[in-house]
Amino acid sequence: MATSPDMRNLQIAPLLRRDATAMTFARQWAEGRPVASPAVMCNGDTGEIVRSAQTAYRSGVTLAVVLPGPFPGLWPLRAPTPFSAVVARVHHIDLPHMQAPLTTALAAALANETYAPADPSVAEQIRALRLTPFLPAPVPQPEPVEAFLADNTGATPAVAVLLDGKGAAERLARVSADNPEAPILAVGIGPDGTLGAAIAIDLSAQCIAVDRPVDAWSLFTGAKEIHLGDHPAGLTALFAGAAVITDGRPFYAGFGLTEDGSIIPWRDAGIEVDLDTFATALFTGLCLYRSPYDGRALTFAQAADLYRFLLDRRAENDRPAICVGVKWWNHRGIGALLDSPAGPARFIDDFDKALAIASADGSRICFWAAQMTEERAATCEAAGVDHVRLEDGFLRSVGLGAALARGASAAFDRRGIYFDATRPSDLEWMIEHVDLTEAEIARARALRERIVAARLTKYNVGRASDDPVFPKGKTGILVPGQVADDAGILKTLSTTIDCSGREGAENVNQQLLKAARGRNPDAYIVFKPHPDVEADLRKGKVPPDIAARYADRIVTDIDIVDLLEQCDRVETISSLSGFEALMRGKPATVHGMPFYAGWGLSDDLASSPRRTRKRSIDDLVHFALVAYARYIDPVTLLPCPPEMLVERLTTLRGNRRHAVTYAIAKFISWFGRKIGL
Repeated sequence: MATSPDMRNLQIAPLLRRDATAMTFARQWAEGRPVASPAVMCNGDTGEIVRSAQTAYRSGVTLAVVLPGPFPGLWPLRAPTPFSAVVARVHHIDLPHMQAPLTTALAAALANETYAPADPSVAEQIRALRLTPFLPAPVPQPEPVEAFLADNTGATPAVAVLLDGKGAAERLARVSADNPEAPILAVGIGPDGTLGAAIAIDLSAQCIAVDRPVDAWSLFTGAKEIHLGDHPAGLTALFAGAAVITDGRPFYAGFGLTEDGSIIPWRDAGIEVDLDTFATALFTGLCLYRSPYDGRALTFAQAADLYRFLLDRRAENDRPAICVGVKWWNHRGIGALLDSPAGPARFIDDFDKALAIASADGSRICFWAAQMTEERAATCEAAGVDHVRLEDGFLRSVGLGAALARGASAAFDRRGIYFDATRPSDLEWMIEHVDLTEAEIARARALRERIVAARLTKYNVGRASDDPVFPKGKTGILVPGQVADDAGILKTLSTTIDCSGREGAENVNQQLLKAARGRNPDAYIVFKPHPDVEADLRKGKVPPDIAARYADRIVTDIDIVDLLEQCDRVETISSLSGFEALMRGKPATVHGMPFYAGWGLSDDLASSPRRTRKRSIDDLVHFALVAYARYIDPVTLLPCPPEMLVERLTTLRGNRRHAVTYAIAKFISWFGRKIGL
């Protein structure tokens, strides 16, 4: 062993030094010590623990063992990186009779009360999020325990037996004999510890086999007693309120929380604690957490929320995806959003080929929304193929999609898609039917305030300007242009603008300018063409001389945030800038029917009979940005919550390397369109 040059007074065992992830937690633990006291550090390899314990005892210093944490790594799916660890600190006096690092460290902490005061919120959060600490995430998705019960068994059996360890058969026989009238749930355990796996033991008629992944919370909530050997699932059972009877020496046994059939040395110390005390000592005292995005230290509460988030993303990707109509520059981002334990996303533009594959292997077809026709939807329905629409999200990138900037967010919708007002969408349904909690509204408010403070929009292009655009003394109206053939125009509803895209129809942006001037003859109107149109990447350009008939000023490369902050009102057909104005407390007049119209927030010149509720702007922020859209971190390509994307977009906007890369991609896109590619 050698003294680490990175951490004072620490001796690092060789196997730990070779484990980059474990070393990050070792550094985090070392940096968090109130005093840089001497210690020996190793990982969980048995031989390494023995050798390190001998060195620590001879030196009279602490042994710190870095062990797998309560929340295993989930992403990237093929090589997941853990973002939690246990650092079990075994003091010199405990080393000669050390049983196992984690239990020895827990016993010492609980005996000496070297932990924070019991915090009920730790156990409450585990229950509320239905987490299973120290258990692997099952693949495929687990089933509720009811799926294993015959119709005539009635309620969930009162007794469950986990078949872990060498004494599983004897345990099952004993529990069956002690409960002759009760059906017994016999839970097979996978090689990685998964609850629900093939069972090699012969079962009697009294037993119900749980031989495929089962939802732990449904299993433990319905059972009165859980019998097991050493399996960590007993801790989840305790949180679920079940009685836990152990045959082995799991780390949570011997502290008065379980009924133990084996001799447990630390039980002789008379340490008895309640579950809140135990959970606080373990999850906030011995465990460390790091962000998988940027390596920052996390609290237990933050790590628990993140783990639930990542579990939900895995659950959404419960089967492989086949993407139809997704442009090549979006493949990497969309592929990251749709990565599944069952396989990576595939990109196939031939619908017939995609349908044949999905019909054969159960894949889900994800259509770029503009590629999803009614005929294709009906064909998928007839073939029994699961299918959804997808589209760019509302916080997309630093750069234009038409200029080959990869998107970092997407919306997935089974009913329709958010910009299509001619039919219901999942987003519209949520806004109309779902009630929000105070916590959800508070989160949305905080997210909105962060976005506004960071000056973020969908594309985040244009230069910031300190110059006043709107003169004092006149009502300033911002009219944002849109792409003429964009689906958000063609699929909106309007009584004032012809958005049909029919041959010979007047340019929609020209119509909008004319309508805005007619409604506001004395206002100072600023027209900002859509960036894709201004860059000659999409249709909808209004000749400057015609635009000048209705607008007092035409601006191009100024950041739209400057315009939103300076104007008095936005007038639009269905542009997202109307929503961005509402987020900043500015009124919006809407000629079409975008997702944010019809809820009592905007001045609507069209209507939809499906939209009847009155909503706040924070309600809409929650539904659109938290519940509906999905995000990836553009740096790590890991699924991320919107708050993380806000940080990344803020950083990328000031990144010179990103700016150069985007400028090159924008030119390539423009040149390719000019030569017909």
